[in-house]
Order: sequence, then C-alpha cells, then structure tokens
Amino acid sequence: MLEVKRAGWDVSGKPERKPRHVEVLAQRDAGDWTGAHMDFAGAIYKQEPASAEKRGLSS
Repeated sequence: MLEVKRAGWDVSGKPERKPRHVEVLAQRDAGDWTGAHMDFAGAIYKQEPASAEKRGLSS
C-alpha cells in the first residue's frame, strides 16, 4: 500500500488479497473512488472505478 500512498492516493479499508494481486480502495484529490490493483512487488498496474456494490460505497 505504500506505493499507492506515494502515488498520491488516500487508501480506505483493508487491502483485498487476490490470487495474483492485491486490490485497494483509493481516492485522489477528493475524486471518485478507485480500485487500485497492485502486484505483489507493490507496483500499481491497473486502476478502475470502484464498484459501489462491491466496496460498500454510498451512491
């Protein structure tokens, strides 16, 4: 999660470990919530809009 914070993101909640990566819920500059995908070396390789249903976000 350190790389996500270094990239300027605010992280919320606990990371969700997947078989090949880790997903974290992050937000930058009070913008939309984003699901940041990191490999196990800590590199962010994918960013996608966070699903409100999946992440428990209010609409």
